[in-house]
Amino acid sequence: MAKRGGITYPYGLRYKFSGSIQEIENWLENNCAGAFEYQLENIIETTGFSQLEVLFKFQHFDDKERFKTAIKSNSI
Repeated sequence: MAKRGGITYPYGLRYKFSGSIQEIENWLENNCAGAFEYQLENIIETTGFSQLEVLFKFQHFDDKERFKTAIKSNSI
């Protein structure tokens, strides 16, 4: 459980993707009720493209689940 500035982030989700982190950040800002943060875990390079592996942390369980659903439905 991560804690920064008095905020606890008990819900985490790792996500690998290629593309813009800005789109994801915009989605998080518009759809999360609580605080969130993210950190780059790894860059996976393959022929032709790179993938980012990012750990997203959420203050609220519902925000994590909403994010997971958006990822699965390709709505981000």
